[in-house]
Amino acid sequence: MITRVVHALALNYKGIASDNMPPLYFIKSVSGVNTSNRVSIPKNNKTWVEVELGVMISKKVHNISKDEAQHCIQGFLVCSDVTTSINTRDHHLAESKSRDGYCIVSPIYELSNLVDDAEMTTHINGRLTQKGRLSDAKLNIYESISFVSKITSLEPGDILISGTPCCVDKNDVRDGDHVKHSIERLGEISFRVEEK
Repeated sequence: MITRVVHALALNYKGIASDNMPPLYFIKSVSGVNTSNRVSIPKNNKTWVEVELGVMISKKVHNISKDEAQHCIQGFLVCSDVTTSINTRDHHLAESKSRDGYCIVSPIYELSNLVDDAEMTTHINGRLTQKGRLSDAKLNIYESISFVSKITSLEPGDILISGTPCCVDKNDVRDGDHVKHSIERLGEISFRVEEK
């Protein structure tokens, strides 16, 4: 399947913003989808990485319930949402999050591999910098699909990344860094950072 859109949620984990605040929906450029083991970032700009659970959509859906969402999933992904801080207004997060290669994705994992309370971690150069659990999400993955489907249609091949746990303030990366993101009992991705 060809990915048409990368749908994304921000502020979907407890401890990042008010627990009463709904997640923020945004999209990332499809040119950001990256299955390699490298990502290029600009020099002299703060850049960080975020471990996220992703899902690939298997059929067209619109305005579905969380129960219906369980039947439109091709498989799960371990993803990295790469972000570069910029000095100008970026209200839709496009310039900071939609650069080429800024959505690193794993191979597709089977549905049966997902554990609701799985631990999510980020290691940079072997040092643990971020840890959380899927159960810390305000909206679980099925609720996230339902939430987005009420905003826009989801098509086969679309990817949805569902947000990251707190503590990304320790996830800054620079030239030469090695990053590993893991989701317990699901899988992991690892990649090298290069400044360009």
